[in-house]
Amino acid sequence: MIVGANGSGKSTMVKLLTRLYDPSSGSILVDGTEAQQYRSVELRRAIATFTQDHSLYPLSLYENIALGNPAMAGDKARVKEAAERGGAAEFINKLEDGMDTILDPMNDLWEMNVPDDKDHPLQKQKQKLEKKLDISGGERQRIVACVLFFARSYFLIN
Repeated sequence: MIVGANGSGKSTMVKLLTRLYDPSSGSILVDGTEAQQYRSVELRRAIATFTQDHSLYPLSLYENIALGNPAMAGDKARVKEAAERGGAAEFINKLEDGMDTILDPMNDLWEMNVPDDKDHPLQKQKQKLEKKLDISGGERQRIVACVLFFARSYFLIN
């Protein structure tokens, strides 16, 4: 964990370590070797970063995790394993739709001639569409960890 005051260079340091930036002066050493000597793709594979501003897509939790490695998106067992390894399986299993849960479906609701009867099937469907589900920041970070575990699963078996 990197901790420091606002503006102290924490984000810049992470970007330098992951080679999103190369230093304009001085050098960054990784195991005693200048970071520029490593291929950036190989260095990034070895590092996992969690920021406070990560986003999830308006897709199911399953699809968000599977985006870590689209070539293996159909491997349900590996996605489930990534959810467990990333620490999200417990709260995902508590959700009504589990891995099929969509956090922000981006629905625009337009109604016309829907009866006022709260028990009418159209009213019930409307209520489902109006209800949005959100998860905590820590749970979002767990989903991001799951994405990273799923992405890494390809490299660990190949």
